[in-house]
Formats: sequence, C-alpha cells, structure tokens
Amino acid sequence: MKTGIFGGSFDPPHTAHIQIALMAKEKFCLDRIIMIPTGQPPHKETAGALHHRYNMCKMLADKYGFEISDYEINKKTYCYSFETLEYFKTIYPEDDIYFIIGGDSMKNFSKWKNPKRILELCSLVVASRDDGTTEAAREAEKEYNTKIYLLENENIDVSSTQIRNIINGDGDAKGIEPEILNYITENNLYR
Repeated sequence: MKTGIFGGSFDPPHTAHIQIALMAKEKFCLDRIIMIPTGQPPHKETAGALHHRYNMCKMLADKYGFEISDYEINKKTYCYSFETLEYFKTIYPEDDIYFIIGGDSMKNFSKWKNPKRILELCSLVVASRDDGTTEAAREAEKEYNTKIYLLENENIDVSSTQIRNIINGDGDAKGIEPEILNYITENNLYR
C-alpha cells in the first residue's frame, strides 16, 4: 500500500491543505492520507491550542476521507519529522510512505533534524508554487542523492497566516471551509 503522511501546524487548516492532500493522493495513487497536526514544532510557535487544531483537522479528515493521527500532539517533547516517520514505518512496515510538505518547509529542509534519515524512510513530496521551492528541491536532490517529487500548485494562494488575519477583520473568508470558520468563531480562536 501507499500511505501519504501530511504533517503541519494546520493553524488553522485551510483549502490549500486539502487541495495539496487531494493532489498528492491522485498523482501518487495513495491508498490513504494521514493528517498529523504537529504538537510543539521545534522551529516555530503555533497560535492555536493543540486540541483545537486537532479538532479542525478531524473535521476535514472526516469530510474528505482522510485519516488523522494524534501521535505528535500527544508527544510531550518537540516533534521531529524523522521520529514521526519512524513511528509510522513500524505501524505500516510494508507500505511505501510519501511525506507531503509545503514549499516553505523545503527551503529549510537541510536545517531539519536528520534530513538524511527522513529521505531514507519516505518519498518526499513537496507542494511547489514556483517561489524558490523547485530550486531548493533540486539542491536537496544533489546533496542527498535522492529524488524529490514536486506537486505544482501555482493556483493555491492562501496561508494560515492570511486566514488568521482574515479572522481578525482584514479581508473576506476565502480559503477556509465553512465548518472550520464556524468552529473558529464558536471557540473564539485567533483573536
């Protein structure tokens, strides 16, 4: 089987996340996508509480037929991608693992903890908007002697930061699913 691991802050999750997951599922004929909201990432702070980010991801996972994992949220220490991939490799030892990341993450990939191990455990799939991501992927391919797969998604122009700004009154609510916007409003998040 082919398993897609899609981790991220999802702070909050938005339509670009869904499009990326669906594109990866189709392009690589993935049997399942597992969304993994990060617990405490070592490289940045998150605005939303862990349980709220998990709940929002769960809503979207249910809606789009994905699975969700609380593995990273339940960790009490920093979450490193290579550890998460090792964990899923023990659960699905026979599966081909496809690790889906965003373009911003690709640009900093060499600074991640144990990038070589990550590439040993999975096929790396990068959502690219032609913003330097392609160049970063090609450099990493040379550095680590591997193949990195790009998902071209130039038409996706939304980010979690933009969504948080919208929620605070700076624009309309495009790029966010109605049920996620309702959840954010009902729980008074990001204000």
